[in-house]
Amino acid sequence: MTTWFAWDKDGKLFVATQDTRRDWVRNVMKNPSVEVTIAGATRRIRAIPLRMDSEKKYVSDLYAKKYLSARLGRLLKPKGFAKYGAFELQPE
Repeated sequence: MTTWFAWDKDGKLFVATQDTRRDWVRNVMKNPSVEVTIAGATRRIRAIPLRMDSEKKYVSDLYAKKYLSARLGRLLKPKGFAKYGAFELQPE
């Protein structure tokens, strides 16, 4: 499955979605230990849920900088971050 991701200036890796009903979100909430493959390299990581709206907004801002469709989505459907699902991916 392809999932959008973003790095911040400190090298922290994040994934997020506006639809927390997606299977991958429910799966990482039950078992945060997962494998990810980026640019052909597969790693074991732990998905840490971000709970605070300020953390979720931070990740949303990273997405808006990286993805045109994320910027457009913000213009067309501005919404709060309470239902936004965001995770920091940390090496195990």
